[in-house]
Amino acid sequence: MKRAILIALTTGILLTGCDGPLSQTSETTAPANQKTPEELKKEAQLELLNDISGVWSDGDSLLTIHYQDNQIQFLVDDTPLLVRIGDVDPTNKTVNILITRKDNDEEEIVTLKKKDNVEKTAFTLVMTSFTASTDTFSFVRKIGTDDKNRINKIYRKAQAERDALAAQQVEEAALEQQEAAEYEDTSYTTDEEPIESEDYELDLQHEAPTDRESAL
Repeated sequence: MKRAILIALTTGILLTGCDGPLSQTSETTAPANQKTPEELKKEAQLELLNDISGVWSDGDSLLTIHYQDNQIQFLVDDTPLLVRIGDVDPTNKTVNILITRKDNDEEEIVTLKKKDNVEKTAFTLVMTSFTASTDTFSFVRKIGTDDKNRINKIYRKAQAERDALAAQQVEEAALEQQEAAEYEDTSYTTDEEPIESEDYELDLQHEAPTDRESAL
């Protein structure tokens, strides 16, 4: 963040440092090392995302955030969550994490805010959930090789469980279709039975007459 601020200040000096008239060349050609506001914003966003990447604790649970190559992995203790990055606001030092709920597949917004201490020598993460509850997390460590191995192992296990569940759902759907087809076949056979019953009644009418009928 300090680097981005210094760059912004330097840019401001370059833009306002000259009081005299600008030549045609200076109006159309920007200095080679001058960055656009959009580039500065992206740098500040990237710095904020790298700052929140790490292992954090609120005293009861661990929050693991691994940001790399515009991808984020988000775990509460050993539970991986399906998330993606939302709005990143370097000015207010907030990052929105969009979490997909398992019960309805809808996304809920969780906001992480970087909060500096008074001396600005350290900071905490304040997490506000979609229910408006807040938790404060203190820094434990940056993501290292041990954490990456742990994260990958957890995500592989979770993926295997999702694949198994998907396969089970496909199998159950196929079984339901088979049962429905068998039910249709049974219904068709049942519809034919009254015809057999009518034939039986017709056969009864053609039975041999009784002794009394013969006498008549």
